[in-house]
Amino acid sequence: MSIIACNVRDTNQVYKHKEMKAFCRENNFILLAILENKVKEERAPKIIKKLGDKWRWVANYNIDWRGRI
Repeated sequence: MSIIACNVRDTNQVYKHKEMKAFCRENNFILLAILENKVKEERAPKIIKKLGDKWRWVANYNIDWRGRI
């Protein structure tokens, strides 16, 4: 089991969803932190579903409208 933090650019791009999902599938994480990504609040549910909707996700849209997931 591993804990990993990564800075992912272009989180809104479909090709990046595929890369991130494959990366997660190949590794056995107990915690994954995606740092400094900018995702509009209305797009977040769609991206979360693509990456792993059974995971627990945290976002800060209640503090900053530009938010992060």
